[in-house]
Amino acid sequence: MSNQPYPPLRPQPPVRPRRRKPDPLPLLIGSILLAILVVLLLIVLLTGNGDGGTSSPTGSPGTSGSAVASAEPGASAPGSTAPAIPSTTPAPTAPTPVVTPPEGILPIGSTVVVTADQLRLRQAPATTAPIVTSANAGEELFLVTNATALGPVETGGFVWYLALYQQGYHGWPMNPPGDPPLSGWVAAGTGGESYLALAQASCPIGEVDLTTLYALTPWARLACIGDRQITVEGTYGCVECTGDAVGTFTPEWLAHPVDVDLLRPPFAQPVSVVENLVLRIPPELPQVLPEQGGSILRVTGHFNDARSVDCVVAPGDPGQERVANDLAAEWYCREQFVVDAWEVIGTDPDYPAG
Repeated sequence: MSNQPYPPLRPQPPVRPRRRKPDPLPLLIGSILLAILVVLLLIVLLTGNGDGGTSSPTGSPGTSGSAVASAEPGASAPGSTAPAIPSTTPAPTAPTPVVTPPEGILPIGSTVVVTADQLRLRQAPATTAPIVTSANAGEELFLVTNATALGPVETGGFVWYLALYQQGYHGWPMNPPGDPPLSGWVAAGTGGESYLALAQASCPIGEVDLTTLYALTPWARLACIGDRQITVEGTYGCVECTGDAVGTFTPEWLAHPVDVDLLRPPFAQPVSVVENLVLRIPPELPQVLPEQGGSILRVTGHFNDARSVDCVVAPGDPGQERVANDLAAEWYCREQFVVDAWEVIGTDPDYPAG
C-alpha cells in the first residue's frame, strides 16, 4: 500500500440547473375555467342580475343529495320581464234547476222526449180518435199550456196530454220555421209504462231579462227561477187577443186562461213563440188598463206563487165542467208570472194605434 496521497481533485465547473419545458395542461385548464367564469358573468348580466343581486333557485334534495331547481308559477327574478302566459278562464257553468218537477204528472208548458218506438198524436184523448201524425223515438214535443184542455186526462187506461209536434224539431218554445206545428193528444203512458220523458230544463247564465224569459219554456222559467223576484222591461198589450173561456177558474186573476195582459219585446222586434208571457196582477195592486197598450213597462214579479195551491181549473158550461187534475191545476198556476209592482217608463213607437 503506497503512502502517496491521491492526486488532488480538479475543480469542477458549476452545475447549471436544467430548464424544463413548461407543461401546457395547467395553462389549458386555467384558460377553460376563465372562459367559464366569463360566460357565467355574461349570463348573469343578460338575465338582469347585473345590479349585484343573485337569484338562487329553490331546491329540494333529490336522491343523490343534489338540489333540484324548482320555480313557482308566475315567479320571476327581480328586474326581469317574464313572458306572458295565456290564462284559460273556465267557461261558466249553467245553473241547475231550483224547482223539481211534480211527482205523478208531466208539467205542462214543458218539452218532452218520445221514449216509445213510435207515438201517435190523435184529435182527442182516446185510442179510437183519428190519428193526426206519429212521432218517433227521440223526437221532442211541447206540452201545451192550455187551461181549457189541461192534461193529464185519463181515459181508456192511458194518460193523455195535448201537445205540439213538428218532425225533427228541437227548438221549443220557439215556433218552428215554415208550416205551423201539428197539434194533438198523445198518450204519456199506461200503468207503469211511460212513453214520454221530461226533457232537462236548460237554465240561463247571468241576469234574467225579458229576452231570457222568452227563450225558456213556461216549465223552464219555473224550474230555473223558482220564486226569486226578477225585474223585466217590455211592451204591454195584445192587439190580436180575442175570445173567452167558459168554466170555473179560481182565483180568476191567476187561473183564467184568457188574459190580454201580455208583456212582450218591442213591437218592431217580434218573437215567434208558442207561449207569451202573461202578467198576472193580483187584485190588491193597481191594474194596467187596456188603453195603456203600447206602454213600455218595468215589471217586478215572480213565479211559483204560494197561492197556486188553491187553483181550480174546470172548463165547460155550468153543470158540465171538466175539473182538471188538482196537481195539474196547481202547477199550471205556479208557472204564471205574478206581478209585485209595475210602472210605465215609456211608449213603444211601433205599437199599432187604437
